[in-house]
Amino acid sequence: MRSDYKRPPLMSRTKWTVLITVLALIIVLLLNAEYRSMQAPRWSEEAQIMAEVKQKASLASVDEAHKYVWDRTVWVTRGVNGSGEAFYIWYGDGKVLSTIPASEAQTAKSIRDRLLAQSPDVDITHSISGMINGEPAWELLYSRIENGARKYFYDFYDFRSGNLIETYRLPAKYST
Repeated sequence: MRSDYKRPPLMSRTKWTVLITVLALIIVLLLNAEYRSMQAPRWSEEAQIMAEVKQKASLASVDEAHKYVWDRTVWVTRGVNGSGEAFYIWYGDGKVLSTIPASEAQTAKSIRDRLLAQSPDVDITHSISGMINGEPAWELLYSRIENGARKYFYDFYDFRSGNLIETYRLPAKYST
């Protein structure tokens, strides 16, 4: 004979919610730990470069640093000296390659605005401070439509004057 007694489920709705929440939290924590372990060498290298630049360029602090690779690998940093004056410093091969007071430099916005004034149809992907042919420069990657196809270009502008140094046109198969 069949009984009408129904055994309660092993997992209630509340238990499932708690279990899923705990598992999601564990997954997020594991992903965060993996990200941190992958980025640790980069962060360590950046911290070391910032300390070296601070010491070799006689700065009170270094606010930012980024690695730039074109014809050579350099670190572009921005720091402040004891008088409170801001500087851009290009550092590579264990030495300071170039130093420019921020007051004498063009800004990324001014370079972008200059390009947009000359060619309003361009779509700027990024602008970054770097170095080309041993000279400090602003690098702009942008695209525009030519003959119905999107074409990509790299422009390099002098870091101080903002004058165009060189333009590279990327092959037609390039896409972002």
